[in-house]
Amino acid sequence: KQNIVFEKIFSSPFIRCKETAEILFNYTKPNDEEIIFDSLLREMNHEIFVGVENKDAYTALHTKHGENGECFWDVRERMNKFLEHIENTYSDKKFLIVTHGTPVWMFVSAANKFNEQETLDYKNAGQLTSKNFFIERAVPIIVS
Repeated sequence: KQNIVFEKIFSSPFIRCKETAEILFNYTKPNDEEIIFDSLLREMNHEIFVGVENKDAYTALHTKHGENGECFWDVRERMNKFLEHIENTYSDKKFLIVTHGTPVWMFVSAANKFNEQETLDYKNAGQLTSKNFFIERAVPIIVS
């Protein structure tokens, strides 16, 4: 509605993000000719995280669940790598990122250089959802 022109679209390679990115690509008609599917934007590898309760929030940030699983801080490190890449390569471009909830949370944490408590407080404050946006549960975030 605001005629924002994106020059790049980055997306998680997971199917639901790819489909969303393709819809947005066709809708926004970015200057670039293709979507960049980046594995750094994939959802957290929960492996056996489902059903595991962790009462200590700090421990939950750092506890890997399963041999190949990730903890939240592993995802933050991925988002930090992605952030460094786009800052070094695309700092002069307007771009759209299509990803999942945990990477969004950790992207914001990395971009703002939040410590552990600030990272937890940000999520607990409910700032990662927006019911007034045109796609339910989508999170519009502008990082400059």
